[in-house]
Amino acid sequence: MTTTQRSFLGSIALPVPAVLRISDEGVDRLIRAKSEAMRDYFRARGCTKAVMALDGHVDSAVACALAVQALGSANVIVFKMAPYNPFGEAVESMRVAAQVTRALGITAQNQHFRSIEDAVTVTPASCENLSPVPYARRNADMAARERMKILMDAAMAFGALAVGSLNLTEHQLTTYVRGGDDVADLQPIRDLFQTEVYQVAARQALPESALLRSPRTNFGVDCVTADIAILFGTKWEPEEGVELAVDLGFDESQVRQVIARMEQAKGQREAPHVLKTHRRW
Repeated sequence: MTTTQRSFLGSIALPVPAVLRISDEGVDRLIRAKSEAMRDYFRARGCTKAVMALDGHVDSAVACALAVQALGSANVIVFKMAPYNPFGEAVESMRVAAQVTRALGITAQNQHFRSIEDAVTVTPASCENLSPVPYARRNADMAARERMKILMDAAMAFGALAVGSLNLTEHQLTTYVRGGDDVADLQPIRDLFQTEVYQVAARQALPESALLRSPRTNFGVDCVTADIAILFGTKWEPEEGVELAVDLGFDESQVRQVIARMEQAKGQREAPHVLKTHRRW
């Protein structure tokens, strides 16, 4: 296992508190456990290949590294799919994704690029008289769904399983796109907070460029504050959770903002509700 590297967490004002820190030995055990569990899952499904998207951020890099450790680099097929708007961000995403594939030994024949910009049809004109949701937001959501549509089709074509890279912070705050980032056969890091994902990444053979990038989604606050607010707001009553976070030096208004957002997002996190009026099974 590699030694701990620098990461984006070092740029945050407050350090990661002990309750969110994992020792190097603990991270190594976690990586082994996830790799073994992933290998067992694929074996149970009678499948040996994984397809996944690399977006140049730490979450997809960690999920990809776990897949490589579980299945071998020859059995991991990656798709590089970044919208071209804004152009500078897309270029950086592709640069980091290329470094990740090199670091993990994924060969050129297992790397694919797909443009998803042309398939996204939401424009300012098409949004007239529809809703107050900004067209840029709708455009980004359409791009996320198009990306997953390509992955699911590729999984069928290659006889593989689609692996996602949604983390726990994104899930709890529903900063992901329904029908997009949440659609996959397997989500290997959905139980890890964003700060934990960075810690896992720092112990894998991943380029520092991936570790130094900011989270791919905007939590409204820094990721350490978001994770503490979610953790304390889930384990304790909201007011007690706020007090505990403030005692650790976190901003009260920011903690309350995250907890409120998590509460509002409960409905979106639930699976589609089935109206069982005919039979109960």
